[in-house]
Amino acid sequence: MAARKRKAKAAPKYTQVASAWYRDVTKLAQKFSAAGDYDSAAIIEAQRAAQEKRLKKYAKLVRKYADGFDPKDGYALSKVAFWPMDRVRRIEEYGARLEKEESQTRKTIRPRTKGAIEAVRKHTGQRGFPTRKAFNVIVQRPEATAVKIVKSTRTERGKKKVEYHVEEIDKTKRGKVFKRFFYLPEGLNTFEEIEAATKKMLPRMPKGYYVLISSVYGGIATPIEKYNILRVLPEYFFGYDAKPGDSGLASTIIGYQLVGYQLDEAKREYVERLTWRETMRRERAKQKARAGAKRLKRYGRT
Repeated sequence: MAARKRKAKAAPKYTQVASAWYRDVTKLAQKFSAAGDYDSAAIIEAQRAAQEKRLKKYAKLVRKYADGFDPKDGYALSKVAFWPMDRVRRIEEYGARLEKEESQTRKTIRPRTKGAIEAVRKHTGQRGFPTRKAFNVIVQRPEATAVKIVKSTRTERGKKKVEYHVEEIDKTKRGKVFKRFFYLPEGLNTFEEIEAATKKMLPRMPKGYYVLISSVYGGIATPIEKYNILRVLPEYFFGYDAKPGDSGLASTIIGYQLVGYQLDEAKREYVERLTWRETMRRERAKQKARAGAKRLKRYGRT
């Protein structure tokens, strides 16, 4: 039997002419030059060059975290001007998202299995990035923290169920786990559903002090003892929804975070968390001010 010929992989497609973003700014620069407005032409050309430089930087950044963005996939850096608009938008979206993540204190982990990847996606909220292979876990002290993906097995209705969860380990405390995360099932919409899921999950949660996890704000509330979670939950769910401006906060609750086995440990972590949040808020304000000053200096506007 004759050997079967291997089908060659199709080469990545590029547009035959420069992409829209590249072509438009080039025409605009030429228009200003023809009119003798060389200052405006120089500004437009500088913006085009900055856009191309940013796309190259973002492409290199995205390759660190995901597959499918190599030259063979149609993302050759030497042909940025010929990338179709969908690739340009994709790189800009993913690159800006990763740049923001890398500006925070973090630990980068690379889960290997499908279950572990889904657990990390749920823990970090870093979704909408199908081929992602590395994730940034935002921590307060990266140099003193180790992040682990722990696999566990439990029996439910006579069937074994494999679960993965994320743990943060403090290296300065002889490897003692100081943060564990317990997530509610997705798709819960009412207080009754959240309460029932919490009751089911409580036997698997160790004794200690917990805070509620919000999908928007992270850990919220003061530390609550495990056996008081069901008592405090309705206060947050109904109390916050009743306040103007805080509508919907309780509906973002997605789970519980163990912050200490003793009350003094939990209180210390609570103070550290508030201090870290304030520090990050100030740093973001400084970065925004520096970026505005840089744009004003370069282009004459913010």
